Amino acid sequence: IWDLVKPLLAGPALAVDLPGRGTKPADVTEVRLGDAIDSVVADVEAWPIEQVVLVAHSLSGILVPAVTTRLGERVTHAVFVSAAVPRPGNSYLDVLPVSQRLFLRLVLAIQKKGPRTPASATRRALCNDLDEPTTQLVLGRLTREAPRFYQEPVPGKIPGRTPMLYVKLTRDRALSPALQDKMITRLPGTRVEAIEAGHLPMLGQPNRLATILNSLPKDTRTAE
Repeated sequence: IWDLVKPLLAGPALAVDLPGRGTKPADVTEVRLGDAIDSVVADVEAWPIEQVVLVAHSLSGILVPAVTTRLGERVTHAVFVSAAVPRPGNSYLDVLPVSQRLFLRLVLAIQKKGPRTPASATRRALCNDLDEPTTQLVLGRLTREAPRFYQEPVPGKIPGRTPMLYVKLTRDRALSPALQDKMITRLPGTRVEAIEAGHLPMLGQPNRLATILNSLPKDTRTAE
């Protein structure tokens, strides 16, 4: 999903796969939030780059507190792209409005092998500003999510010394602009940049997203 953005960045970039995706096959019903945190930390520690900017999109925002804490001063900036920011000890489900929370709980109860969004809902929620070929690319790569990512309490707290940037997507139907504003209030002192885009700006507006990432201070431009 980051392939269009990576060549546009001012520094080297590492796009990681979470357990159960891409290069890291796993039974998603067994994958815990801690497994994803361990996986990201291991990937960064194996990467021969001294400093990184941690970029999290959507659900992956729940990984940022623990990953940032464990990587310490190696993380020079944390960037949230329409990302979830639960309060310490809360889960991703706790981020959602009550109606969405109840619906997702129902989905998790029914789809025992892990939730997978139907194509029609994906097209409406994730692809509202994408052209048809790109939409088909997204639909063709849908996969099941790890249920525990939604349900387990998010560990850790982002260190106060870590500079933060929130990229708000004003046409996002998956994480509404109003909900993004709520997430921003949980990140005191964070810088905010807006893109008139749906939930997947790395596919719909890669140049604009890369420009924002490249605008970070020169000594923190290495991107993860």
